[in-house]
Amino acid sequence: CLRSAMGNRQSGVSPTVVARPKRGFFQKLFAKTRLDAAALAQTCPPPVFKSSSKLFIVMEMASGGEMYERVVSKGRYSESEARQALKMLLNGLAYLHSLRITHRDLKPENLLYSDTRPDARLLITDFGLAHQATRPNETMTETCGTPEYIAPELLLRVPYTEKVDMWAVGVIAYILMSGIMPFDDDCRSRLYTHIITANYVYYPQFWSGSESAKQFVDCLLETNAAERLSAVDAARHEWMTGERVVPVVTTRTSRPASEYNTMQRTKSTRSIRSVTRSDHGHRVDPREVDQLANDLKRAAQSTKNY
Repeated sequence: CLRSAMGNRQSGVSPTVVARPKRGFFQKLFAKTRLDAAALAQTCPPPVFKSSSKLFIVMEMASGGEMYERVVSKGRYSESEARQALKMLLNGLAYLHSLRITHRDLKPENLLYSDTRPDARLLITDFGLAHQATRPNETMTETCGTPEYIAPELLLRVPYTEKVDMWAVGVIAYILMSGIMPFDDDCRSRLYTHIITANYVYYPQFWSGSESAKQFVDCLLETNAAERLSAVDAARHEWMTGERVVPVVTTRTSRPASEYNTMQRTKSTRSIRSVTRSDHGHRVDPREVDQLANDLKRAAQSTKNY
């Protein structure tokens, strides 16, 4: 087992060992780490070892850096590059979801490349907010994630499923093929309102994808979670497979391009390279979400009474 865990010379895969404390102040951290171990333990052999005080997880070395860094460096991905990256992401998510694991914090910073080659493998990391269900069709209610990538149902404070990950994939797909954020506003309440209403625009001067790629993103940035593509279905979408199907005309409300300076990246449509890590590092504040949900309920009730 140790020999297998320390890498396969024929495959050329280099391992890295992550040690996590098991007791005291880090007890909660260890509980989260066990989720990583649970997923890894379903592979053979399980690359997990423990001592009296620590848990050691042998993982593949990811020396290629974050997807975030590649997008910053390139400005945006070509359509074929985006398809290749998203195919790997969807395959990984399909596996995780089959284990009833929902990541809940997918974003370019949490996606690492195995090496610096253009065709390097993409690895899903940072399961600190992940949840593993104990039974089929189990829903979640905890408010968590990163604001720009959070799904509408979570903001509306309704029970949600692994489909929140698929919304994040839609955000990532948009970023890869445009280099800008689909939902981005310095005002948190406006940001959340744009997300709830799927209020985004494809700017010709930024977008590198085809009409089929737009349809793919639209199927993921679907506000109705029940109609949003699963990881398996997304991998079978015509844009991913290259198969021709009858185009589906989608109708949604979006902010008019006239609201933006279309000749430069403004704060509302700033390039991902200008989004600092402090922005991306912000976690969703449950109090802000509760306030938004309450405001929406009051507005709906007022409309009903009127």
